[in-house]
Amino acid sequence: KPHIVFIVADDLGWNDVGFRSGDIATPNIDSLAKDGLTLDQYYVQSVCSPSRATFLTGRYPIHHTVNDWLKTGRATGLPLNETLLPEVLSQ
Repeated sequence: KPHIVFIVADDLGWNDVGFRSGDIATPNIDSLAKDGLTLDQYYVQSVCSPSRATFLTGRYPIHHTVNDWLKTGRATGLPLNETLLPEVLSQ
């Protein structure tokens, strides 16, 4: 089985990693990018929760219902009937 490391960095600009511009030193991330796969054509939401839920489900926010960040003290999250990427990878 493959080893998958998925890094989600909130508020990270396109050139805020060394392997893109060299302006900022990020040697560990640069090494991961050099030896792995970088995703550079994708669609994300304006806040992190919908983007993370989309990665986990493979579905757009309109389909998994996480359209904003998850607020503390509220019973919100992905519907229990969603199939998540870890479940698929474990099969």
